[in-house]
Amino acid sequence: MTRLLAVTASSPGAGKSTLCDGLVAWLRAQGLRVDHFREEEVLTREAFAPLAQEFSAGGEVQLSTLLDTTEDYLGRLDAQGVDVAVTDALVPFIPSLRGWGHDESGIADFLRDLEARLMGSDPIVVYLDEEPPRALARAIEREGPAWQDWFLTKLGSYPVEPPVRDLEGAHAYFRYERTVTLRLLEDLPWQVIVVPQSDPPSAADVLHTARRQLEPLLVPPANPGP
Repeated sequence: MTRLLAVTASSPGAGKSTLCDGLVAWLRAQGLRVDHFREEEVLTREAFAPLAQEFSAGGEVQLSTLLDTTEDYLGRLDAQGVDVAVTDALVPFIPSLRGWGHDESGIADFLRDLEARLMGSDPIVVYLDEEPPRALARAIEREGPAWQDWFLTKLGSYPVEPPVRDLEGAHAYFRYERTVTLRLLEDLPWQVIVVPQSDPPSAADVLHTARRQLEPLLVPPANPGP
């Protein structure tokens, strides 16, 4: 089955989309057929149409729909002969699940179900780790003050305690999410690669670190010949 390479991060601005771009280019240069699933495509990919319909209707998605559509997505790629699916902020869905009010126990149950569905894809999770204050500052610098207001309003609507009301609250929210994410991933049989963002940030250093750990897992050894 198509191998799943899921890239996620500790918070917006950590550099995951840039890392995905670099990993896709590298894997294709190795001769692998790669599908690049960008973060915004979750509402436009055909396999995720049921998810998009539910989200548009109420802003939330049934857990069964998450499971069904993710399995369908990888199944379609496998039928097309795709070697690796590089997904940006899709699996393991923890940020969305927290935003919809699921607690850690409920998320753990969901991940066990997801593991069973994706067993054939042998998932690898690359977790790009960055301190939330630095990452969010870069996201705000890139997107502007209006994005900051929108994002804080979005976080403030989540049913979490304490509620997020300002940047300090957002930093605490993402620090806790980091702890939850890494703890839950430890309980899965998936390969998890934690890549720290350098300070100052360096896309080249992050890509080099990720490639070094991924190469033995994804790139077939060269045929030495007779």
